[in-house]
Amino acid sequence: MMSRNAFPLLFAGLFLGSVHAEESVMLANPDEKLALKIEATTGTKGGTVTRSGATASLTQKVDITRTRIVERTLKPGAAGGEVTCRFLQDRIVTAVDGKSETSAGPLDRKVATALRDSDGRWTFTLGDKPATGNVAQQLEELAGFENRKWLPGRKVAAGETWNFTP
Repeated sequence: MMSRNAFPLLFAGLFLGSVHAEESVMLANPDEKLALKIEATTGTKGGTVTRSGATASLTQKVDITRTRIVERTLKPGAAGGEVTCRFLQDRIVTAVDGKSETSAGPLDRKVATALRDSDGRWTFTLGDKPATGNVAQQLEELAGFENRKWLPGRKVAAGETWNFTP
């Protein structure tokens, strides 16, 4: 039975989202240690394109928005682990002078898997076929994202901040 004094602390902890840094979450698959669902939207607004012809030139306003929804799972292993990124959605919306067109991005509905090499760097591949062209370029960018040093390499206190180069 919970005492009356402990209940407000538990209630405050739930709503403030406080967690202990050494706690872990067990997922449905016991081999999975970290799973994230990430939604990222990037955009370029107000760009202009000028086309010159024999008789006149035309200037158009171009806005591009890209939305990705990714399920990222890390499975630890003896060889340094494995990262799987399942791209549930990769959409590009291009608006030229207010007229929009939506197209699938190169990683739409694809699954990319990464393993660490002997230097500890991630390299991504597609399970179903070799990556070429724009897909290969996107996988290289994804590897660059995974290979960033996000954490300072030391224990940090709750609420502490640090700088990193994205």
